[in-house]
Amino acid sequence: MTAPMMSFPSTGYRGWPVGNAAADAFVIADPYPRIVDFRLPGERSVLHVSKRHEFFGVRTWFMEPEQNDQSGLPARMRGRTLASEAAHVHLRTDVEPESRISLSMDVRLHESRPRLDILHGITNHDDGTREIAAWAITAVAAETGLGLTRLRQDDRQVIVCWTPSQLSEPMVVAHEHALALDFRIAPRGSHLKIGTDANCGWVACISGRHALVSKSEFKRGALYPEGGSTVTMFRSGSLPDGAFAEIENVGPLTQVEPGETITMQQRLEIVDGEGATDIDSWLEVLDAATDGQ
Repeated sequence: MTAPMMSFPSTGYRGWPVGNAAADAFVIADPYPRIVDFRLPGERSVLHVSKRHEFFGVRTWFMEPEQNDQSGLPARMRGRTLASEAAHVHLRTDVEPESRISLSMDVRLHESRPRLDILHGITNHDDGTREIAAWAITAVAAETGLGLTRLRQDDRQVIVCWTPSQLSEPMVVAHEHALALDFRIAPRGSHLKIGTDANCGWVACISGRHALVSKSEFKRGALYPEGGSTVTMFRSGSLPDGAFAEIENVGPLTQVEPGETITMQQRLEIVDGEGATDIDSWLEVLDAATDGQ
């Protein structure tokens, strides 16, 4: 079944609205496959949307075995629509010629909750076996607030900083049990990126009394790229159409045979944190919201 396309306000992007009584979202295939809107009815979406660059909305990248010059190329391909219904859109790209990768994105809105289930697919069209990790990136407006994830609660914690990032940056919020970035504070350098080997699987952007929380399953014993980070957070420097930040889920490295597809399930949900006033109370809210998912 194919639903009619509509225009997304302020950008002119054309795509498909999906909605229920609890939330509204908007998915586009052109110029790239993206989710560009996800919000409570009558509220403003925290997703970053741009006409000037490609780093917006929810998108699919890959690592091989780390980020390289090809990681974002398939996400710059126009999507083709395989299904578009009131609460479901399924997109697929053609093969990107340099990386020899194609992408798919299957987006489903929960029947009654403000929750998107997003299945990211990455297909190897090369002649040989490749070691690839899926990478789900959710871009948010920098002025939204706080990026947050729970640090691993066992015998070790890994925190990874990418150059030129530093843990001494003012936007890095020190906390015993959490890795937190105040996205409202600009980095000293061109950008800031930091990650950790969180086994909770979730990373969130907190704005007011609500949090946009993104979760992907943590696979114990699996090898994760770039120092073992399972979740990362990013904050750009100043840009003409506004700075942006990202909350990111990284999948494990997987041997992908020619013609084979790997997938990663991302759950994106708007969580009500009424009563949460600090990092400790937000950790409790988000742990409870993602438990068992």
